[in-house]
Amino acid sequence: MSAIEHNKGKLVLVSTNPEEFAEQYIKNLNTSLYDSKLDQFRDTCDEENLEIINGKVYKVEWEVQGNTTLDFVEVKKNEDGSIDFHTLHYNGGAFWTEVIEDALKDNNGT
Repeated sequence: MSAIEHNKGKLVLVSTNPEEFAEQYIKNLNTSLYDSKLDQFRDTCDEENLEIINGKVYKVEWEVQGNTTLDFVEVKKNEDGSIDFHTLHYNGGAFWTEVIEDALKDNNGT
């Protein structure tokens, strides 16, 4: 079943040569079940939070990973009186301003 998924983080470049990186990464593993070392790397690299994106290897530093909670809100009051907000919610449950109002109440008033 599909759901809204929220991911937030940072990609840190590890290598611009996935084949070479895969060779080093899995050199001590049994490759008999895979067509190539790169295929095996793709299948096992999640353990180290490594991903191949656009032909480069990145280490993923997760802040939020695969959050399927439909109610998410961050609010920050700034010194100049403005408010930064970041929301993810099901709009059938509340209007976006209601979500922010509730978050502000939870963070020491209005």
